[in-house]
Amino acid sequence: CLSNAGSHEKSIAIPSCKPDSVYASIISLSEPGVSYSLVLPAGYPSTKKQPLFVFLDPHAAGSLPLVQYKSLATKYEAVFIGSNNSKNGMPVEESIRNTKLSIADALSRFNLDEQAVFLVGFSGGARVAGAMFAQGFPAAGLIACSAGEMRPGP
Repeated sequence: CLSNAGSHEKSIAIPSCKPDSVYASIISLSEPGVSYSLVLPAGYPSTKKQPLFVFLDPHAAGSLPLVQYKSLATKYEAVFIGSNNSKNGMPVEESIRNTKLSIADALSRFNLDEQAVFLVGFSGGARVAGAMFAQGFPAAGLIACSAGEMRPGP
């Protein structure tokens, strides 16, 4: 549902990409093994740079939180993405790398405000979002629910 893929211009939604719909797999242009789910707000494309909310699900089910919260994308005029490559049992550094690649891809394709990127995580996804924030990822905000402490791996 995207045009201009691979160009240096921002991609825009074309008629087949309906705002307020969940797209389960947008593949990263720079890293084909990384993908994310997507919801564009009603009224996209817009001349206004929009905030980006990045959802991290503990099972790499990027579309699951987007289905639940897609109406909020339109209400708050924001683009939502959900990582399909960050999950419990994966090394945190790998989850962070994959999430950063998804964010970079979305920033390159859509008219987004780079100063308004919010991390949202549940359970193990909250752990990853919190680790990114603690390591200095320049997020405008963090919403995290139900993560235990981070423990070093074996």
